[in-house]
Amino acid sequence: IRLYITDVRPLQDACLFHQASLLASSVRREKLAHLPKKQQILFLGAELLLQRALYDLGYTDIQLNYTYGRYGKPSLRDYPDVHFSISHSG
Repeated sequence: IRLYITDVRPLQDACLFHQASLLASSVRREKLAHLPKKQQILFLGAELLLQRALYDLGYTDIQLNYTYGRYGKPSLRDYPDVHFSISHSG
């Protein structure tokens, strides 16, 4: 088990938020647009942190194509052996 945490406060800067959002998948970017600003920051921070964790584990070319379980828990469609849990509370 690995635990990653991050400080999302830098994403409050509009320019940095925009640049960082370009690193998210198009599906996740679309979902961002429908969230309140505070939730956008937490959501994007969680996405970027997951990308970093996967990179650290050697998944350098991974595409974040999500699938969702019965209760909405995301998993990676093309990597069923990768399990993660994300909390993005304030």
